[in-house]
Amino acid sequence: MPKGEGLFAWRKFKDDCIDERTGLSQAGINNSIFRNEQPDIYLSSDLILWAEELAWERWPGERLYTYIDIKKIKKKETRDAVI
Repeated sequence: MPKGEGLFAWRKFKDDCIDERTGLSQAGINNSIFRNEQPDIYLSSDLILWAEELAWERWPGERLYTYIDIKKIKKKETRDAVI
């Protein structure tokens, strides 16, 4: 990630949130915060990929996960549907 252009933090901790698919606590490395300071220059997806590479260097083979508040996601219109 270019220096000063964003913020991304990973943390490994015991998560109390239950995975609906397994009924178990979440396991892996959690993305606790993400911010793109230059969205007109950098795609957020590129910043996330850079952060994933660093996380896999530190914690090889671990599951990387995050939580998303769907109410805060901007809807994107396409020709045929709203995404």
